[in-house]
Amino acid sequence: MSDKQIFASVEVADHEVRLVVGEFFNARFNIIKVERIPCFGITYDQVLDPDEISNALRKAAGSAKRTIGAEIKKVILAIPSYKTKKYSLRSTVDVSGIDGVITIQDVRNQEGRECQYFKRLCFDPDSMCEIYCKWYRYTSYSNR
Repeated sequence: MSDKQIFASVEVADHEVRLVVGEFFNARFNIIKVERIPCFGITYDQVLDPDEISNALRKAAGSAKRTIGAEIKKVILAIPSYKTKKYSLRSTVDVSGIDGVITIQDVRNQEGRECQYFKRLCFDPDSMCEIYCKWYRYTSYSNR
């Protein structure tokens, strides 16, 4: 049996909006539609006209919808990483259970504390925070 998944990605770049629709089919990614719409609502690091960006996004999604014959409900958004910083932090997860087993809730609680730490570090409570676990060590065993 074959597994088919359709994905859409949009990038708001300098002077254009790009929409790519593709499908994963039998472990291969096939591009179905690429749509590029000129848009002068964003320049390098600032948004000049949000309405123009919104209209370009709607136009790209409408054109792709007509071409592929399917509704685009969700997209993966790619934004430029202008003035972004990467911070590394080593932390220890506090075990809340009496049995000594680390649960997913323990990890989520630690991620929340780390996000709050980074937001205080950046002096911006509205900053975006994405946390991922690069490797972990339990007792003396490590895994990446």
